[in-house]
Amino acid sequence: MPNADGVGEREPICDVAVLTDTDGDGRYDKRAVFVEKLSLPRAISLVGDGLLVGEPLKLWFYRDKDGDGLAEDGWRSRPISATSRTPSTTPTG
Repeated sequence: MPNADGVGEREPICDVAVLTDTDGDGRYDKRAVFVEKLSLPRAISLVGDGLLVGEPLKLWFYRDKDGDGLAEDGWRSRPISATSRTPSTTPTG
């Protein structure tokens, strides 16, 4: 959120990044963006060979297919509402 009033909060400006400690001192030295341009991500979870990301009314599943630390493809559930009980997936790329 850019400010306390929430102006622009739904803009896709958020990232999920992988932080790596390369020299073992307990502090990250490297930052790589795994997924970018998210809007209000509220939850993330490692699941199997991918990452679940929860945004308001959306659930994404991203995979790193080639092991470079960046998501190559993602699947999104259809918009989730109070009346929807079964999310479905659609390819995003």
